[in-house]
Amino acid sequence: MWPHHLFNNVPFFTKPKFRSASEEPPLFEADYHRSEPKTSGNAVKRALIIGINYRKKSKGPEKQKKLRWGHRDARAWAELLKRKYGYVDSEITLMLDERGYPASLMPSKKNILHQIGRLVHGLEENSGSRLVFYYSGHSSQVPSDSIREEDGLDECLVPIQSGRYDSSADDKILDDHLRKHLVDSIPEGVFLTAIFDACHSGTMLDLDHYQCNAVYFPWLNRGKRRNSRSLWQLNLIKILEETPHISYHELVERLGYEQHGVIRQVHEACRNQFEEIRKKKELEKDKKRQEQLDQEQKSLQERMDDEGENGMKCILDGSNFQDPTLGSQRPLTEYDIVIM
Repeated sequence: MWPHHLFNNVPFFTKPKFRSASEEPPLFEADYHRSEPKTSGNAVKRALIIGINYRKKSKGPEKQKKLRWGHRDARAWAELLKRKYGYVDSEITLMLDERGYPASLMPSKKNILHQIGRLVHGLEENSGSRLVFYYSGHSSQVPSDSIREEDGLDECLVPIQSGRYDSSADDKILDDHLRKHLVDSIPEGVFLTAIFDACHSGTMLDLDHYQCNAVYFPWLNRGKRRNSRSLWQLNLIKILEETPHISYHELVERLGYEQHGVIRQVHEACRNQFEEIRKKKELEKDKKRQEQLDQEQKSLQERMDDEGENGMKCILDGSNFQDPTLGSQRPLTEYDIVIM
């Protein structure tokens, strides 16, 4: 599993030629000879890397919380691309809100959109060109009227001089903007790898397949979690009351999860969450214990208010639960290779 300080959510997008639907992948991985994609003489490599620590105050009355590792992780990515993937300095654009940094490379909304335009400019179809986009900083959500947003919210990046928690989208970069300028602008046969080290970023590019390594939760809600129980937890408790001796796999089927292609760690996380809820349901019979649980929940809420807002942790039902998610514009198989 990738370290959390480097990967939080990893949407991945390519536009290669498709294998026909009748072609079946080989039974054994050894029978499949992986190869690099063909490139033309006009293939290019470009990377746009953004790291924001929010050293200056944001607009409005709210106080934008500073981050500690945005610059460090951005520089680490630049070094990784040069050391392992053959990039050179001229192919990498690094944007930091660092004192003394060039004004044109400060990660404001205007500058970021300009650099995205440079990233995707002049690419040729089927050239095999490779693009990398990396963002480490705050992200947020704003109300949306689009029927495509399941939770009624648009995800967005929070550049410098932007208010993270206000409902205005004017100074933020919405997922719709990223989809239009970063994804839809590249021709077929060009490979884009986008890494978002930020909250709410699993659908930041609005890709068609955004849960390639995740269990589907029917109650999906990317908003800030409240003290009240989620619909998923209530469904679990109801099933446990009706069938107290139900097996884990039967429970998975009743809740309608998709198991195909789920990585082991996410599967285990779901199992652990299930066991945790079962234990808490039994403890609810004890009034004294219930009062203790209420106090723990209050403490967790205080922790979330104190730590969760700065993007360092995501707290789910009393435990830290933050795993990378993988998305793509087309279905992925175990034989696909991430190109950088």
